Amino acid sequence: MKEMRLIWVILISTVFVLKVNAQNRPQFSLYNMNTFLINPAITGAEEFGDLRVGYRNQWQGLSGAPETYYVSFHTPVGASVLKSKSRVQGYQLDPFAKAATNRPATIAHHGVGGMVLSDNIGPFQHVQVSMSYAYHLSLTEEIAISAGASIGFAQNSIDYDQVVFENDQDQVIGQGVQRDRGFDGSLGLWMYSQRFFLGISGMKKFSNGFEVNSIEVTSDQQQLYLLVSGGYKFTLSKNFSLMPNTLIKYRGNTPVSFDVGVTGSYRDRLWLGAAYRNDRSILALVRFGVTEVLDLGYSYDFATTEISSYGTGSHELVLGLKLPNKNTIHSRSRFF
Repeated sequence: MKEMRLIWVILISTVFVLKVNAQNRPQFSLYNMNTFLINPAITGAEEFGDLRVGYRNQWQGLSGAPETYYVSFHTPVGASVLKSKSRVQGYQLDPFAKAATNRPATIAHHGVGGMVLSDNIGPFQHVQVSMSYAYHLSLTEEIAISAGASIGFAQNSIDYDQVVFENDQDQVIGQGVQRDRGFDGSLGLWMYSQRFFLGISGMKKFSNGFEVNSIEVTSDQQQLYLLVSGGYKFTLSKNFSLMPNTLIKYRGNTPVSFDVGVTGSYRDRLWLGAAYRNDRSILALVRFGVTEVLDLGYSYDFATTEISSYGTGSHELVLGLKLPNKNTIHSRSRFF
C-alpha cells in the first residue's frame, strides 16, 4: 500500500538520522501540552488548526539565563471529513466530557504545520523557522500511527560585544556578531490512541560552523538529538484519570537525560502534574481548559543543585487555541 510505503521510508530515514552527531536544543517542561515541539509526526494529528504560543524563562535571576519564545501551528489537510458532522458521531459534544469508546482512532489524512522559535542565552541566540508534514493512518479501530518530517532554516549567533573579558584588549576570540547559518531537519514516528502514545524523533542541524579570526570552528560533535517519549492513561473514575509519562533525550557523546512524571486530570479540563528530571530538578505543572477552544498551561522547575542559590527556578507558559473548532472537538492530545 502506498501509504504504508511512505511510513517505512520515513522510519528508515529516521534511523539514519539517529546515527549522525548532535546539537543541543531548547528545553521544555510543558512538552505534553505541545508535543509538536518534540516530534514532527504530530503535525495534523488534531481535528482542527492547533495554534500554540509559548515562553520559557530558565533559571530566572541569573544574568544571561536562557529565554525561549515560540509560535507553532499545524492542521490536517486533504480530508474534509475531519470537520464534518459525521466525524463526531458517537462523540459527546460536551467539550469536557469523555469521548465515546467506539470513536475511530483517526481517518487517513495529511497534516502540515510550521514553527518560529527564538532561544537566547546571554550573548548566544538560536533562531529557527521550520515547516513540517506528516501522514496519519489507522492501524486498528483504536490505534493510529503517523510519520512526519520537518525542514527549516536555523541560525546560531554570538555577540562578542556582550562578552566580558578579563583583559579588555583581548581580541583572540572575536568581535561583533558571528553567525552560523544552515538547514535544520527532523524525522519522527508517533503511535497513539485515546489511552497511550509512543514516539521517536531524530533531529539534525546542517551548517558549516562559526568562523573566528579566519579559523573555522565546527560543532560536529553536537549535532545529534534523539527523543523518545511515551505515556499511558489510567481511568480512575468517571471524572478522574492518571497518566505516567516519560521523555528520554540523547545527544551525541553525552549522557542520556530523561524526565519521568505523572499527570492527573479532572474531567479532562484541569490537569496537575509533577516530574523528576535527572539533571537534578523537579517540575510542577498545571493546565486548565478555559473553553472548548482555549487552554492555558504553566510549569515551574525547582533546581536541587547549587544553582538554586543564584536563581528562582524556571518558569514556562503556553497558550493554546483550537481554530477553527465548529464541532467543539478535542484531539487525542487532550487526554494526555
